[in-house]
Amino acid sequence: MNTIDRSLLQSGSVIWYRLLPYQLPTNPDRLWRGKILSIGSSIVLVESLEAGYEGLKEFVRFEQIVEIASSSWDGQVFGMRNESHLEHAFRVLQSHCSWLELPSRV
Repeated sequence: MNTIDRSLLQSGSVIWYRLLPYQLPTNPDRLWRGKILSIGSSIVLVESLEAGYEGLKEFVRFEQIVEIASSSWDGQVFGMRNESHLEHAFRVLQSHCSWLELPSRV
């Protein structure tokens, strides 16, 4: 799994993460979004920002975290991928709508 720069983790930051296999996700590639409430030595406590799961709190291991956004959500994303904001937005949308496909570059 990817490793996130732990120094970027702050209370109030928004993260995107994947569920672990033992959580039996129906779509293992789906990215979940949550706001960090507290930070431990190897986990964070997040509050879900997903529709239908608002307010749900869960622990997320550092290795589950795919991306970190600034707490003010100014559009700056600190992530593991080297892609444009448009590509990032598409991937987040695609994680919720598995039928979407990113067009190939010419």
